[in-house]
Amino acid sequence: MNEHPSSATPSRRIHLDGPVNFRDLGGYRTIGGSSVRWREVYRADALHEMSDRDAGIVFEDLGVGLVLDLRSEREVDLVGIGPVGSSGATWIHLSVIDETQPAQQSWQALLEDVPMHVRYGRILSQAGPRFVEALELIAENSTPLVFHCTAGKDRTGILAALLLSALGVPDTEVVGDYAATSEVMHTIESRYLARAEDPRFSSHVEGLPAWRDQARKLMTADGETMRRTLGELRGNDLTVEGWLTRNGLSPATMSQLRGRLLAN
Repeated sequence: MNEHPSSATPSRRIHLDGPVNFRDLGGYRTIGGSSVRWREVYRADALHEMSDRDAGIVFEDLGVGLVLDLRSEREVDLVGIGPVGSSGATWIHLSVIDETQPAQQSWQALLEDVPMHVRYGRILSQAGPRFVEALELIAENSTPLVFHCTAGKDRTGILAALLLSALGVPDTEVVGDYAATSEVMHTIESRYLARAEDPRFSSHVEGLPAWRDQARKLMTADGETMRRTLGELRGNDLTVEGWLTRNGLSPATMSQLRGRLLAN
């Protein structure tokens, strides 16, 4: 077992057999001098790929009692939720992707040659209230929790950035947290490309010869992407907190969130 929740100096990355991007969001210092509590909130990828050993680490050793699943309904239908279903933890499905498009059209959208921060801006403009709902659930929850998507990079990266920013963590640290996915990007990319060979996904990508090349372009976690995302998110709101308020986050929930996750 590589990590232990009672370690005096907790490790940020939790090494598992299946998911490769499971990380603790604790330890970041805020502008006001507080720090995010360790072993309370985690970000991750592909929890459906956990081994039995992984499940023991996540749900028993780390005590995770809530799983926020940001994947689309289509993704969940195709590969399920794996060991999460028998873990005893509460599983909440909270898709932040527009699912009104046909599957083929969704895959084709990946072929658009647009910068990643533009893609993120589209997700934020479409799903602002859903991200706020996720923050409300984090604030209300009393047990350690994890939120995840498939790669643990895009949807998860956006929610992690919103959460850390709301807590007062400076942009340099938020950007660094996003970019840390680069450490395992080769594995994530290999897994993502293997989808084209998986019968569960191949029917959706059939006839898209450029899909593999574009998928490789998408498998990046450049810090500049998140820096520009945060800058454009603020816009006329000036702060991430202002953007969250505009999308429905109440002052009471903001206070509850900070009270739950910050330590002096």
